[in-house]
Amino acid sequence: MYDRIMTAAQQLAVVDNLGLVYGLVCRVRGIPGPDRDDLVGAACLAFCRAVETWDPRRSPLTRWAWRSIRYAILDELRRLARRLAPLPSDVRASPAESPYERVTRYLAACTRLQRKIVVLRYGLSGRRGIGISGIAQRLGRERRAVAFEFWKAMAAMRKEADDDPRSP
Repeated sequence: MYDRIMTAAQQLAVVDNLGLVYGLVCRVRGIPGPDRDDLVGAACLAFCRAVETWDPRRSPLTRWAWRSIRYAILDELRRLARRLAPLPSDVRASPAESPYERVTRYLAACTRLQRKIVVLRYGLSGRRGIGISGIAQRLGRERRAVAFEFWKAMAAMRKEADDDPRSP
């Protein structure tokens, strides 16, 4: 876990800026209590690591730590998503559509390239999601073109969800 010794100044910086950590975690909606505590813990550890590597001559602490905290939260959300247990058989047999089926249906509104970009971006194939730059490199395309296709896919999926009467 986290076993490094921090200086008194670093400890003071952590205590003074814990509101930043909690504020970023509170932006995530729909996470129940115990899982939210996991998010706060992961964010706090990321913040402590960021404080250790922070150079005050380069940028303010909050700007320096923001990205580390954000990515720690995203990583923890991915870990929590993988940990979710499958639904019981009586729930699975209900006529209600599963989130996986809904996302699959929304992806059908996209072109093949857009589907591939969305799957790579969010890690829907079981692998870890990658950034737009990584997708562009993998597909051999310009970053701008991949970003444009990604946002077109998001718009198509949003339109499909808005037009769907079964959508929650």
